[in-house]
Amino acid sequence: MKLYTLYTMKNASWRKHRGNNTEFWNKRARQYNESLKDNERPEKIISKLDIDPSHTVLDIGAGPGTLTIPLAKKVKHVTVVEPSSGMLACLNENAVNEGLNNITCINKKWEDAIPGEDLDKYDVVIASICWRKEYEIKNKILFRYEDHKSFKSQT
Repeated sequence: MKLYTLYTMKNASWRKHRGNNTEFWNKRARQYNESLKDNERPEKIISKLDIDPSHTVLDIGAGPGTLTIPLAKKVKHVTVVEPSSGMLACLNENAVNEGLNNITCINKKWEDAIPGEDLDKYDVVIASICWRKEYEIKNKILFRYEDHKSFKSQT
């Protein structure tokens, strides 16, 4: 498994929000989705990933599919773990508009997703806009995956 944490947004407005981040994103999903249209950044990021058409990808915190949609055009399958139902509605709409049917969405926080039940094994794991440090995410993911043996690990 290859883990990519793409960037950290320490001063983002959602970090300043106190309370339920899922509700924060549910209210802003459509606006956020529209703000990302015609953005070349996802393709630039994806071009740096070591992926091939046979790969399966886990996208943690996928939002409206900023990376999921272009990734799904290049890999076998993408599984999304996203707690915001508003973001998933945008992602599903974006996938339909692109004619994609190789995306599975799980409406949970990633730490609540159950390996072997909700999650399978993946060649690549992406965690974008993470507010936790990379090593904390990597250690938690690897611990959970190794514990259930349904995940392939390449560190």
